[in-house]
Amino acid sequence: MATYVVSDLTDPHELKRQYPNIHIIQDLYKQNVEVGHYVKLRRNGAYFWVHIKEKDGTTLTGEIYHPLSCNAPFTIGDYIIFEVCYAFDIYDARIFNLYPRSDQVNSMLPQ
Repeated sequence: MATYVVSDLTDPHELKRQYPNIHIIQDLYKQNVEVGHYVKLRRNGAYFWVHIKEKDGTTLTGEIYHPLSCNAPFTIGDYIIFEVCYAFDIYDARIFNLYPRSDQVNSMLPQ
């Protein structure tokens, strides 16, 4: 599988200014992301989750684990490298013994 450096993700704070009801995680919590967590991102108007495989300061490497609807060059099994500032949410599957489903992602799109 391939690895991509992604720089065209949606800035959560900018989207929150446009759509005040959108949930974004507070910046304070972004420093707590760890390997094994899931991070919600947005690209080309579509949300998606990645499974964090590596952390180097504020740079994260996440694995795509379900099909994307954002016309991306990457697909299931590929890795993307991005900055934690683009995280909309962080999910620790070890606490809930679950992982976010794609139907949960689609229900959060702005109307």
